[in-house]
Formats: sequence, C-alpha cells, structure tokens
Amino acid sequence: GNCEYCTTGRETLCRDVLNAGYTVDGAMAEEVIVDANYAVKVPENLDPAAASSITCAGVTTYKAVKVSGIEPGQWLGVFGVGGLGNLALQYAKNVMGAKVVAFDINDDKLNFAKELGADAIINSTNVDPIEEVNRLTNNKGLDATVIT
Repeated sequence: GNCEYCTTGRETLCRDVLNAGYTVDGAMAEEVIVDANYAVKVPENLDPAAASSITCAGVTTYKAVKVSGIEPGQWLGVFGVGGLGNLALQYAKNVMGAKVVAFDINDDKLNFAKELGADAIINSTNVDPIEEVNRLTNNKGLDATVIT
C-alpha cells in the first residue's frame, strides 16, 4: 500500500488492508484474486497445503524479524526454535543476512536449527547462555532477539 502505515513498515495498521480469509474471502481456496504486488508463485513441487501455513506463521515471524531492526552481519538471538522459531531463523539468515544464535532446551530442536543454518545453538539448561553469547560475539552481545 501507499498509506503512512504501509510505507513505514506498519502494514498491519493499514485501514485499507485486504487480508484473504479475514476481510475478503479465499484463505484456503485453490484460486483467489490478489494484488500482483503481493503474489508469490508457489513452485510446482511444493504441496499447496504445506505452503499455505506460511501466510500465517510465516508472516508473523517475518514481521518479528523485520521490526527487530537486524542488519546484515549482526547477531540475532531466536529464543525457542520450534515451528515459529525455525521460520524466524531462516528469515534472519536468508533474507536479512544476520548471524543467528538459536536458544532452546530441546537438543533435537537445536540440532534441526543447526541444520537450517543457525550459526550457533545454545541449550540453556547445559550452559550459561550469557557467557556463551559473550564468547560467540567477543563480549558484544546480541544485536536483537526474537522470542517465539
């Protein structure tokens, strides 16, 4: 959009916003009319049902990473790396160019976060997270955080 909210990154406050499934019909339809500025082609090999969740969970986590103000090369901490946290991790790495530290208490989730590209993983039940962050960042600390 072109309103003050849309042009300053606060799209959710736009008075003219049209959200499929909320203000207009068509959230899970096979076909829907959308503004070309917001259309994304889904690859042929991607199951549409699997892709549909990105419009809710994906937008939520993208917005969190975006408003964190993180910039390329800066450190972002993602606290909780389940479904939402792993999306935040991927946006931070692949869209924003950030370095990501994933925090959780579940080693399986942390190992998956590492597979997705986390620069470091911290199980806060095993190590002091503050000491570990300071070690990773040469005592600079994190530039921003996302808590999921």
